[in-house]
Amino acid sequence: MNSTTVSSALANPLASFNNLHKNGDRECLQGPSHYDALSESHLQGIAQYEDLYLLTQNRSGHDSGKLYVFRVSPPQQCIFTTHLDVSQSAAALGGNGQAFNHPGGVQLAGKYLFVPVQTEDYNNTRIQVYDVQALTSDNPSIALVNNSLIPDCDDRKIESIGVAFDEANGTYVIVGLQGSDLYFYRTAGSDLSVPVSGGYAFTCKVPEHNDAGPQTINLLYGGDGQLYLVNFAVREKAVVLFTDYAYLYQVTWSEGLGDPASARHFITHGSSTPGVNQPHFRWGSGIHIDETGINLLVTQRVMQEKCYINRFEQKTDGSDADGEPEGIEAIG
Repeated sequence: MNSTTVSSALANPLASFNNLHKNGDRECLQGPSHYDALSESHLQGIAQYEDLYLLTQNRSGHDSGKLYVFRVSPPQQCIFTTHLDVSQSAAALGGNGQAFNHPGGVQLAGKYLFVPVQTEDYNNTRIQVYDVQALTSDNPSIALVNNSLIPDCDDRKIESIGVAFDEANGTYVIVGLQGSDLYFYRTAGSDLSVPVSGGYAFTCKVPEHNDAGPQTINLLYGGDGQLYLVNFAVREKAVVLFTDYAYLYQVTWSEGLGDPASARHFITHGSSTPGVNQPHFRWGSGIHIDETGINLLVTQRVMQEKCYINRFEQKTDGSDADGEPEGIEAIG
């Protein structure tokens, strides 16, 4: 599927989700010359646009978050960085002095990147939309399409966002995650420069399984028009011990989520030194849909001279990367 198209549909999301490798393939992105390696400044979102990885980073104590863009193809170097737009932030929020410097979990829909950006105190959120098509040009750039797509979210603590284009109705469906609460919205049409009027269409909670709390969410449509939500979650056993899970839910509009259609335990791989900085679903996570099906992407916590990510791809031989048959994990 060409990622420049608007579509985020997949013929059979359940079969594709169940066919993912359990073990992640480790990739090493070559970091930019300027980055923030402070423990308070870490990666929060990842998406793929054509041959590019897009990573968002919060920057505690600064006046904006950042976007890093890397080549997917070797040598996987950083080709572009930019500050995320924070215009009107202080005035729009009554001059509380809090900068929008904390971008969260993101998702692409066609050429549009949807980014929830929180203030330093996490009490306010702007849902921003960027046109990233020019990133593939000789002079990479992004364009801000909307600085506050969903005004209803301005006073919420949206940590992650999911979005999918509803081809049947010509609208975007958007969901924001606050804690374990989901808020679903629908645009009036396909023009993303027009803010979503009114409040949310409905709200529901993300069920908790395996004592794993939700971290990132993404949306996609099935070929039959069914809306699905992917929930990336972690179970934290200790400060540096995480177990990574992903859940696939069918979304019933106006009602919410039922039991997971599928629940999976995934294994991430990082550097030779285990710890909190390893790639985990606790940090930046997301889905990428291509001609093979669903792929999962996950980053490590802190950007350094190099950045490890994991990519979970479709199996082609009926076995996992380690050669052993993989069954679908029991739902806890």
